[in-house]
Amino acid sequence: YWHGGAGAYEVGEESALMESLEGKRGVPRIRPPFPAVVGLWGGPTVINNAETLASVPNIILMGGEKYAAIGTPRNGGTRLFCLSGNIARPGVYELPMGTPAQELVLEHGGGPKPGRTLKALFSGVSNAVVLPSLLRTPMDFGSLQTVGSGLGSGGFIAYDDTACMVRVAHKFSEFLFVESCGQCEPCKRDGLAIADLLTNVVNGAATSRDRRALNSRLDTVTRGARCSLASQQERVDGSVLRLFGCASRRNVDGPTTRPDVLQP
Repeated sequence: YWHGGAGAYEVGEESALMESLEGKRGVPRIRPPFPAVVGLWGGPTVINNAETLASVPNIILMGGEKYAAIGTPRNGGTRLFCLSGNIARPGVYELPMGTPAQELVLEHGGGPKPGRTLKALFSGVSNAVVLPSLLRTPMDFGSLQTVGSGLGSGGFIAYDDTACMVRVAHKFSEFLFVESCGQCEPCKRDGLAIADLLTNVVNGAATSRDRRALNSRLDTVTRGARCSLASQQERVDGSVLRLFGCASRRNVDGPTTRPDVLQP
């Protein structure tokens, strides 16, 4: 049985998905009660994504223990890893859980294009930046958390040395602001403010007051949030500004010389 939704990013959250299936606006519910108790149309509901369900035939054919042995002790089996961005061979690769990020990026993805070097790797738009020095980190939930990032849905975006990281953060913040359902006021209000302040940065019009305002908005954007979208603003934009935001705010022409930074 297939049900068409509105295609909103927010409907990836399980309670917003149930709202959409019931023909309502796809926004997260207040919990408790949790879906396993009161879910779709008021009944107990277990929600799994398509990738999880697609693993069931292999688990049945191979047996649970053999399938789990493919990955790591705490993260068994395989995972679909999507790689995009400034990379030679973008694509979707099925690999064992715990595969080092450098294998995905450098071997399967072919690394950056000729003459370029890798600058940053993002686990979608929901987790902190992974620097090239951390590419040996296994791609599983626990290992990426130990380096301050996360696995998320397994979608990775690579950027080479032509990319302005503050401009990247600006695009991420714009996306998250637009996709916010607006149900939680700080998420929408502070998300808009973060996007606007980063617009000043990339246009070379930022001031020290803007930097303080950015830090303040990143501190308050998650207040009262029903889902993790606001936390994504805090994690991804905050990590870019911490790692790439401490030198010059000059705005010069050309992608290789455009600054990554906001002057203190």
